[in-house]
Amino acid sequence: MPLSPSSPYPDRYALFDRDKWQAVGENTAYHLAAADLDALRGLNDTTDQDDLSAIFAPLIHLIRSHRDHLAALKTGMGNVLGTPPRKAPYIIGVAGSVAVGKSTFCRVLRQMLAQSLGANGQVNLMCTDGFLWPLADLEERGLLARKGFPESYDRRALLDTLEQIKDGVERVEIPVYSHVTYDIDPNRKQIIDTPDILIVEGLNVLEISTVGSPVAPTHAGDYFDFTLYLDADEDDIRTWYIHRFLTLKNSVFQTPESYFHRYAHLNDDEARTLAGDIWANINAKVLEQHVAPSRFRADAILRKGKGHRVETVAVRKP
Repeated sequence: MPLSPSSPYPDRYALFDRDKWQAVGENTAYHLAAADLDALRGLNDTTDQDDLSAIFAPLIHLIRSHRDHLAALKTGMGNVLGTPPRKAPYIIGVAGSVAVGKSTFCRVLRQMLAQSLGANGQVNLMCTDGFLWPLADLEERGLLARKGFPESYDRRALLDTLEQIKDGVERVEIPVYSHVTYDIDPNRKQIIDTPDILIVEGLNVLEISTVGSPVAPTHAGDYFDFTLYLDADEDDIRTWYIHRFLTLKNSVFQTPESYFHRYAHLNDDEARTLAGDIWANINAKVLEQHVAPSRFRADAILRKGKGHRVETVAVRKP
């Protein structure tokens, strides 16, 4: 049973606390070895075995049920129309702020979905960071300080890619983003080759952009079958961002190839101040203006507490 609606969610959502959400997937058993889970975690992430059973197993059960019913609907429509349904990947969109934990969440979700499909199932993961304009283009367009905002992405290329994937095109090549150089890696490509399920992770994937005139006729969300939003209080996300920045300052930033190598010499207080400024001037604005307003387009909203653990799950009612 969902929680009583004493929450900021619209009535179209059913809200579950952690215990009641776990009961949704009580007959669903998936497992990741401790070493495998360790390999999937990002910096400072707290995802553990309890999260697998309490959060991910029910979510896998919900997604599999939705996918099965959607396949049955397509088959039924094909019978009515006299045409077999197209073989197309089931696409899941995952949105949320910088530093909210999307990357770890999506990697774990991918592994557990693949496990649920069995040996012959294929689940791919792509990140929309690969569709950021290269640094040289951002500088030329005067958008370097707007990185993460909708206009910093090659949205036409992203939409064309999603259309090809949804149409079942084989071996779709997509660009790869390097978090070390802070740029598109010209020497790498990711191949999406007709997976059963594709997870698309990105800041703005649920936004219906109004940048430009006229408004784009299609949006990333038009290609998604199911959508998720990772939510948390902004103060908590800011704290996580600054903590992550400090961790990177003492690790990746020490690498000469790192775009942020120039900050490697900062002491922790200086790095903390800089990270707070970056958050306030870029990431907070992206969150407030573009990311957070899109959360009620999601089919499910997973909200984290201060400990970086999902505490509630809101699911759109049928």
